[in-house]
Amino acid sequence: MKTTAALLFLIVIAACLFSCGGTISCQNQPISLAFNRFDSFSLARVILIKYKKNTDFTEVIDSVFSGTSSSQYAIDSTGLKINNLTYSVINPDYDYVVYVYYNQRHYKIRGVTFHPKTTRTHCKLCENTCKNDLSFYVNDSLYNYVGDGSKPPYVHIYK
Repeated sequence: MKTTAALLFLIVIAACLFSCGGTISCQNQPISLAFNRFDSFSLARVILIKYKKNTDFTEVIDSVFSGTSSSQYAIDSTGLKINNLTYSVINPDYDYVVYVYYNQRHYKIRGVTFHPKTTRTHCKLCENTCKNDLSFYVNDSLYNYVGDGSKPPYVHIYK
């Protein structure tokens, strides 16, 4: 009886070991805007303008205004997000200009690339995770972010 139980135990262990290498499929997440080092007052009026990609910001497709009554919330210790710009997610298929009335600055966003990547373990019982690999240019400065796949990716605008 002990031999049968020990054999059954070894079979279960072997089955677990040979079921290693499982994968998960990471999903694309919407890319949002984050305003870093801005205060609430300076973000009272913001315009987001969408352009046809690679047209040197000459072919406007659409625009959205934040409005004076927009609510904002913090995404971390230095970043704010404007609620009514949340539906205007950043799509890698377009270029964008963010115009902030407070400082009368244009922030040109181009070259957005986003690739969710799977971090794999060799065990199905272990947790596989997703990482967000995001890169973009703002006013010709390149930014790269690799973040936790459980958190939404942000294109960061710095004051």
